[in-house]
Amino acid sequence: MCNFQGFCAVALTMALAANPTLAAGKAVPPCNQPKVATSYYQPAAAPSPTQPNCNTRYVQKFYYEPVTTYEQTSFYEPVTSYRSSYYYEPITTYHTSYYYDPSSCGYQAFSSPATSYQLKSQNFPVTSYSLKTAVNPVTSYKYSYYYEPQTTCCTTTVGSPILAGPAPCATPGTTGTPGTAPGVSEKATPTPAPAAAAPGVGEARDSAANGKGTGLGAPAIPNWTNPGFNTPVAPAKAPVVKLEKIVSISANNLQGQIVQASQIPNPGAQLILVHESIPGKKVKVSTDANGRFTTHLEEGNWLVYLVDGEGRALYQKQINIKPAQVETIRLVSR
Repeated sequence: MCNFQGFCAVALTMALAANPTLAAGKAVPPCNQPKVATSYYQPAAAPSPTQPNCNTRYVQKFYYEPVTTYEQTSFYEPVTSYRSSYYYEPITTYHTSYYYDPSSCGYQAFSSPATSYQLKSQNFPVTSYSLKTAVNPVTSYKYSYYYEPQTTCCTTTVGSPILAGPAPCATPGTTGTPGTAPGVSEKATPTPAPAAAAPGVGEARDSAANGKGTGLGAPAIPNWTNPGFNTPVAPAKAPVVKLEKIVSISANNLQGQIVQASQIPNPGAQLILVHESIPGKKVKVSTDANGRFTTHLEEGNWLVYLVDGEGRALYQKQINIKPAQVETIRLVSR
């Protein structure tokens, strides 16, 4: 600070001599305000740490698990052995004897057979069957499942904190840019903020009073002030139905009768009709007091089964149902 007016006058004279621009009539700062260049430097923000947000869920997976069991089976295995048997074999030998023949005055030889028996042995095969037991593995597949964990993560970023520093002191001849350190003989020019772009959607609105709605495809706004808005409208004339064009599709196309072996009607007999080409398609029919039945079947080949007294379905015959035809059958229950 200037304590003496004389010292301030000398300083002002020296400043005018050193800087001719000040002598030309430009503004001179008061002597009690020193020229101080002030700038604020903010260090670069550190990379934001990421915080993963993970969620684990369990998904049910199905597979076929092999299951091995052991089944015991029995069988007969042939076993061949040899046995010895004994028998007597006849052996014939001849003995020669001599006798005197008076007619020839000499001895004549005479052979006589002699039979003896000799013991013999022989081996013959004997086949027997031995019961054997074996354990065989049987593999089957069981429908099983398990839970598989599936983890999904989404990464969230936490921004760096914004440090609020003191506002820079604007002095003549000095400029400062927050966030960067000032350099030597550096002039920072502030960058103007870009102008906000106008939206590219052209919207045209009609007046709500004309009852035509908006130009964005919204439903029309009713004109509540119009006295004719709630005027009742006469109902449309009901169409005339022509009965001759109505065709019944539930007409029965199969009829018949079930009788016993003595040709007496069998009331309460049950009949099962199974479609030959449509899996699981079957119709059950029961006879009335006269042993007669009637039903409606789809077109195609049908297999006819008759239920006996023990509840067994016995095959009878095959019938073919044709369009616009009525099939008649007669069955005999046994």
